[in-house]
Amino acid sequence: MNTPAVWSSLAAISIMVVIGYGSRVLGLIVMARLTLGPNVRLFIDAMSSSVLIAILTPMIVHGDHATRVAALAAGLVAVALKSPLVSIAVGIVCAALWRWLF
Repeated sequence: MNTPAVWSSLAAISIMVVIGYGSRVLGLIVMARLTLGPNVRLFIDAMSSSVLIAILTPMIVHGDHATRVAALAAGLVAVALKSPLVSIAVGIVCAALWRWLF
């Protein structure tokens, strides 16, 4: 094991951790001190939904049947109950049951 390579790898990882954690903390501190108008709040809410859809859509299109069943069940529960936590749990259980049974 090359000692300088290990130390340079650890230094790079440590720097990435500090930058990643620092950006999250500083983002929270900055956003806590700003007053958000109704238009900005609507924009932030819409962005979070669009990012989630952009991440999930390729998984559903290119996924297996368990993925599609889980997404459909989670979507129906989210619309019916308006509870993200319950819909996530239903999606996980549906995917697990589908893979276990089939």
